Amino acid sequence: MSDSLHVLITGAAGMIGRKLLARLVREPRLGGVPVERMTLLDVVEPQVPKSAPFKVSSRTGDLSLPGEASAAVADMPGCIFHLAGGDRSRKGIPRQHRRYALSVRCDQEPQ
Repeated sequence: MSDSLHVLITGAAGMIGRKLLARLVREPRLGGVPVERMTLLDVVEPQVPKSAPFKVSSRTGDLSLPGEASAAVADMPGCIFHLAGGDRSRKGIPRQHRRYALSVRCDQEPQ
């Protein structure tokens, strides 16, 4: 793993995304590696904390649209927290497609 980490949080404006961001601002390390920068992504503009000890960029985007996921990972984040997709009120979307979960280990090299 590199000396520092770029973290992407999808769903960063939601409750869990905001709490995760606050925690990483207080404790800016993952698996012993310092967080150097962070990208926040959500369908509404996520708030960038003024007190972050690392560079934070924020953007809006809808991962259900073509090309959005590719754009989100274009700058190769070392760790992705995928928290987007929690809105279960979207009519017309089958229940099994309303929420996706992804587990990511950020403390080891990819195999």
